[in-house]
Amino acid sequence: MCNKAPHYFDYLTSEVKLTKTLSNNKIALIILTVGYILSPLSWWNDAFINLPIAYLIATTIALIAPKLFLISFILGYWLTNFLGIFLMYYGTTKILNNNCIAIKNTLIKNLLISVIYTALIVILVKLVKIPQKLF
Repeated sequence: MCNKAPHYFDYLTSEVKLTKTLSNNKIALIILTVGYILSPLSWWNDAFINLPIAYLIATTIALIAPKLFLISFILGYWLTNFLGIFLMYYGTTKILNNNCIAIKNTLIKNLLISVIYTALIVILVKLVKIPQKLF
């Protein structure tokens, strides 16, 4: 009878660990998904997510200092892309239980993509007049 007790408790302990792991993986998957939506890896995110957020940031800052609109727009855009890459990295490492894999190369690649996208956005902003006062 005493021999079965440790096995039963081991089963309960392993089930609690599994439930906790699955719960952590769900949270990590949500973080990873939000990161993907913000990251430069999704082709549609600029038009629907990052540029509107950057515009909101720039408009808010331009209320205080109108000359800072363009620089705050660029920094807001960079911030959303960087946050997306970071959240993807964080979510991936949590899902993979912090196993070291070749994430460094992916981060460098994503940062380069972000810089190229930013350069394109700056060129577009310089070519097209964006109305600063819509309201």
